[in-house]
Amino acid sequence: MKKSHENNIIGYKISKGILGFFYRLYYNPKIVNKEVIPKEGPIILAGNHKHLFDQNGVVLATKRMIHYMAKIEYFQSKKTAWFFKMVGCIPVDRQAHDGKAKAKAISILNKGYALGIFPEGTRNKTFGTKNE
Repeated sequence: MKKSHENNIIGYKISKGILGFFYRLYYNPKIVNKEVIPKEGPIILAGNHKHLFDQNGVVLATKRMIHYMAKIEYFQSKKTAWFFKMVGCIPVDRQAHDGKAKAKAISILNKGYALGIFPEGTRNKTFGTKNE
């Protein structure tokens, strides 16, 4: 069975190229173990969320499109909604057990795509960490 192209792949690649350039320029990240990310098949990439740009290192570590789950407020703002839709994020209502977001995440995995999540559901503001 031939897999269809992911929705929003063009917007994702354009934003990855532009934002990735500036992210690398400013932060000069060192990405380790990127070879362990499978090149195909369903995968959940889960991380700690301490900084606004936590997902960027993962996005830069693979050629795969990663469908991140993001709070629904990003999709309700005219300033940010276009971007989060363009890069294929999944809106999540954190105030409810969001069945629609869960179904979309499962659909992403069933199609053999990559899902990105921050299980904490928000940035961790533990004392002694640098948060922005």
